[in-house]
Amino acid sequence: MSVDAPTFERSRTLGHSFTLTWDVNDTNTLKSITAYRQLRWNDLLDLDGSPLPVAHTARSTGGRDWSYNAASQELQLVGHTERFNYVGGLYYFKDSGFTYGPQNFFFNTFNFESDYGYGTKAWAAYGQADYKVTDAWTVTGGVRYTREKKELERYLGVRFDLTSPFFALTPLGTTAEHTFSATTPVLIVSYKFSDTVNAYAKYSQGFKSGGFNGEYSEVPSDFTNPAIVSATIANNIAESRTPFRPEKLKSYELGLKTSFADGRATVNVAAFENKTDDMQLSIFTAAGAAGSIIRNAGKATTRGVEIEATWAPSDALRLQASYGYLDAKYDRFMDAGVNEADNRAMIHAPKNTINLLADARIVRTALGDLRGTLDYSWTDDYYTYPYQLASSGPNYNPLRAIAGDTRVKSYGC
Repeated sequence: MSVDAPTFERSRTLGHSFTLTWDVNDTNTLKSITAYRQLRWNDLLDLDGSPLPVAHTARSTGGRDWSYNAASQELQLVGHTERFNYVGGLYYFKDSGFTYGPQNFFFNTFNFESDYGYGTKAWAAYGQADYKVTDAWTVTGGVRYTREKKELERYLGVRFDLTSPFFALTPLGTTAEHTFSATTPVLIVSYKFSDTVNAYAKYSQGFKSGGFNGEYSEVPSDFTNPAIVSATIANNIAESRTPFRPEKLKSYELGLKTSFADGRATVNVAAFENKTDDMQLSIFTAAGAAGSIIRNAGKATTRGVEIEATWAPSDALRLQASYGYLDAKYDRFMDAGVNEADNRAMIHAPKNTINLLADARIVRTALGDLRGTLDYSWTDDYYTYPYQLASSGPNYNPLRAIAGDTRVKSYGC
């Protein structure tokens, strides 16, 4: 393979964290957790892998770094009484970043400047408590309130040679902001049959914040038609400013935890069902200067069973096995106004997974132990993009990609 431009990826990461703990008294502890992270990135990629200038993309060339900064602060109170264990806290998070994205295609006859900036300001308040009703029964309740403000800055320009000025398809000054919030509870009831057997039932809700398609880009089908160009620019602005909705989850779980053989063996079993609404999926478009966008596909149900077992027959040997079964499907997948739930692939959802592990001490010396580990994992086949399942027949659309082309075959290693 020969390329016609240097290919590289360079990054520089800086991170700090600071934790301060104060024992207020014998039953209460106050904790402060502060963190900061900074990232700088620069790359240049020759996508066609040939000595011809067919497809080059970059982030932050010309002395401009792709930058990202994030900072967080959390205050947490942890305490207990005779029958209560509790935790409560406040959390604040702020980040910002900017990406410069020059892209050159087809012998530099189609060139993009695809730039976008983004930022988040988020805070949350939470609390959770365990109440020991009896020696056997324990009830856990908790709630979290989250509020996030997302911001976007977008510019997309195109030119047809390297000497002409850029023509704005998403003009400078295109900005957007939106605030997302959610209240998410959790409730757990557990029963202790004995010192070695414990069962529980759990209900919880989850929240994944919404956001913006910062790299959305559409190119006019005819640059000589002013009406088409104006409509494309208007659509780019509208898509950049329109947020996708938060993803919300309702989760149900039943579980059993056991130990026996004087604690040398454990078996844990859990069955769950997750109901997802406004599911966020990355949809590949191959349009303009971007390859995919985030859409709220609809609703999905995921059911499964997980089994874990460990056994330490001696101090020198530990055996471990786990098995997972997953049944995932869309309840609704809206595409161009049509519910395609039965003809869309659920991504990253292998039906069966297995893991086996043996960890043994081979020899013990005065300098330490020499150990050996054998590990085997097996994963069912799965899809990586939510494309159509049909490759022929009445449900097949020849204008759309096929999920089978993104299928990862089952494998073990």
